[in-house]
Amino acid sequence: MLHYLGSGFITNGGTYDLKVKETPMFNVMADYGLGKKVTVGVAFGYQKATVDWDFGSFSTGYIDTWTRIHLAVRGDYDIIAKDNMVMYTGAKIGYNIYSLSSTASAWDPNYQTDLNVHLNPISVQAHFGFSYFFAKIVGLNAEVGIGYGGPYLFAIGATVKI
Repeated sequence: MLHYLGSGFITNGGTYDLKVKETPMFNVMADYGLGKKVTVGVAFGYQKATVDWDFGSFSTGYIDTWTRIHLAVRGDYDIIAKDNMVMYTGAKIGYNIYSLSSTASAWDPNYQTDLNVHLNPISVQAHFGFSYFFAKIVGLNAEVGIGYGGPYLFAIGATVKI
């Protein structure tokens, strides 16, 4: 059985070597200021993970490629807010859309059904981040977060102030 937890895959036993390569979540966010310190907004994210199953000499392995699209509403509190830099903390509620392609499907057409993976479509997360604005309303950001439903642990992306 394979479980998805945070931004990583963990397994529940088995006689195989599991190699996981994943990108950080790539985010695009738009925030609207409700005052000097509080913003609300929306976020769109994309993440890809490749899981390489190696069964050793008993069998050939296979490769799963997971993609996730993350849609969320968010609220932030600006800890430090300068003209071109913001350090913030906040929370978000989101929805995850997962897809899987696998080389195992070539020899087992029921692979995706039989995999027994439990991915959470709903996510709730607390996060801490930093945005740098190179134009008055457009910038780059980096965020770390933890929560339920595996939104991500680390994200990078673009942000727009509305």
